[in-house]
Amino acid sequence: MKNTSTSQTLGSAEIYFPANSVAGASLGTVRTNTTSTTSPPGNWDILALDNLALAPGASRAITVTFLPNVTFSRIVQAVVKQANKFNDTQGGANLFSLEGSFPTLRVVACVTIQGRVYQDRNLDNTFTIGTGAFLFSDVPNAWRVDLYAKEMGAASYPSTPYRTTTSSAADGSYTFTQVPTGSDYKICVVAAGADASSKWALQSPTGNTDCGPISAGGPAASAANILPSLSAEASGRDFQVVPVVGPFGANTDPSTVGGYTVDAGSNSTKPDTYYVQDTWVDDQGRTNFRFSPILPCGPPQDCTKKVYLLETLVADIELSDLGGQQVTLQYDDTPPFLDGDLKSMPYCNIDPRQSSGALATSGVLSGSDTSCIVGATQNVVAGGKVHAVYTVYTSYDGGRQIG
Repeated sequence: MKNTSTSQTLGSAEIYFPANSVAGASLGTVRTNTTSTTSPPGNWDILALDNLALAPGASRAITVTFLPNVTFSRIVQAVVKQANKFNDTQGGANLFSLEGSFPTLRVVACVTIQGRVYQDRNLDNTFTIGTGAFLFSDVPNAWRVDLYAKEMGAASYPSTPYRTTTSSAADGSYTFTQVPTGSDYKICVVAAGADASSKWALQSPTGNTDCGPISAGGPAASAANILPSLSAEASGRDFQVVPVVGPFGANTDPSTVGGYTVDAGSNSTKPDTYYVQDTWVDDQGRTNFRFSPILPCGPPQDCTKKVYLLETLVADIELSDLGGQQVTLQYDDTPPFLDGDLKSMPYCNIDPRQSSGALATSGVLSGSDTSCIVGATQNVVAGGKVHAVYTVYTSYDGGRQIG
């Protein structure tokens, strides 16, 4: 719709479609099967567009979705006014005249867009729930999902979503139905409920910064799932979200999440940044920990920089879950963090803690190990549990498991 007047602002418009034909519209309010006694008379589906404030020469693209199997037996008509609403007695005050005939409608197919929002704890880019630790640890998230549609000829997306939905609490899935094809779309996700008060970041998708932050205090921008020139059903548009701390590094205080404290050595060379820090207990009573970058090391990140960490891991394990065995600490510093890749963590060759406050950068680890135990205690406590505390040094970062 374009205002072709030379001086008057277009305030409102009513577009008349055949009765029982319109499913919805990207702008305005649809009144279905409404009887009009004025011109045009008869039954119509009326799209009412109020408060347009369309300046001379300005245009506005509007997407109308039709019901399935609609046959247009009547023409589409429209009436536009300078006033903001059609609220005068006879409905004819300040009417604009329409230039030419109503434009030809572009009727397009509609498709469904589907995806999932979940916390990918082991960084394997696969949603899996069930038993186990790192391998079966993902958590569905019921978050807000926004679908944006780029208006015809526009250089950028509008600030208001075309549609909004919520992902499922049970499996994190979301669905947009009856989405018209032929336009550019992007999908963004925003933390909701109790998660909105925590820091979150996206592990996937990546490659753009087309969305705002997904929660307060986290990274300033996030990536969108991009759907250029949508032409077919779109599934698997997942968002892999992770809880983060930071920016964290050598110049910050230690970070504690649950029973997991991480302190960076003062001689770390890696710039302060956001890290994933998480701890949880699996259904076999094992306490699992993750401290790692949001994404695996690789371009565009500078992987030559090092962060030296001293970690404190605390866990209470049921004696019944130990089966008469001692508590062990296993780890995996190479993502994805999988149960089958966990290995026993050795003791350090030396205590890496130096009097200057720095952590030693050589002589601490043995062989190919990237983490080692500085100290450990295990005590039987009330309630039939073993209270385990480990102090760990690492020149990398990854996953740990106590059990």
